[in-house]
Amino acid sequence: MYEALDSFLNVSTWASLQRADVERFYRALDTIVLDSNFDALEMGEYIVQRHNEQFGRNDEDSDKLRFLLAAWAQTVRAYRQATT
Repeated sequence: MYEALDSFLNVSTWASLQRADVERFYRALDTIVLDSNFDALEMGEYIVQRHNEQFGRNDEDSDKLRFLLAAWAQTVRAYRQATT
């Protein structure tokens, strides 16, 4: 399921969270957040696995980014569940 994020993660600027990157992230999320198996922390781990060169080290900025994306995903999921 988290492979849907690859369209976001395959763009070299994804970690900068520029406007276009955030839009790509939300479009990717839209395909997975309502899946009953969706878990924001598992999504974060998928991001870690896909970009091990960035997240593989104990880097505070990388951890912040991982948890920021997981928090966004959880917020989108809650919103979608409440309005669908």
